[in-house]
Amino acid sequence: MTLTILILSCSCYPKYKPLYIVNNNFSKSIVVKDTTNKVEYKISGRYDPLIYPPSTGSPADARVCIEIEIRNGSRETLLLDVRKLKLHGSCKYLVETFTWQDYPIVKVEPKKKRNIWSCFNGKCDQLLGDLTPEEWREARRRFVEKEELTLIIGGIRLGERELRIENIVFVLLKPGEKYNEPKN
Repeated sequence: MTLTILILSCSCYPKYKPLYIVNNNFSKSIVVKDTTNKVEYKISGRYDPLIYPPSTGSPADARVCIEIEIRNGSRETLLLDVRKLKLHGSCKYLVETFTWQDYPIVKVEPKKKRNIWSCFNGKCDQLLGDLTPEEWREARRRFVEKEELTLIIGGIRLGERELRIENIVFVLLKPGEKYNEPKN
């Protein structure tokens, strides 16, 4: 499989913090290479540490941005059905709100690369409810310390071949890192 997906930082939101990739020793990005098919992905992500309580009237409780660069080094056209890219959170807050731009099929010509990205909002059922400000801060801290996001990359075809599915696991904090309450 020759697929390169690069996830770039979401510069449109400077307050975003990086997601850490469990599959790559908690680094901020990962390059997945399929040397047989000459395809490569570079993946990264960021999240907004200001996870807002519903009472603020904020449009979302959590905000995440993921970018993927697909590099096709083969002689065949690569097709990616973005509807088959899935992102799941351990607290279920992203499952139904996650969308990749506006096109269902991404085409990457031979020896070319293409970036896809999405910034999205989600709600976490575990953080909803009538909480005092102190209870809210504690719930947010627990959420940031424990949340795990899994990106499932499937639906990739190179010519007539379907490429293997990749699973990338993100966490919001590195092991041993402490949560600091963000400033609004």
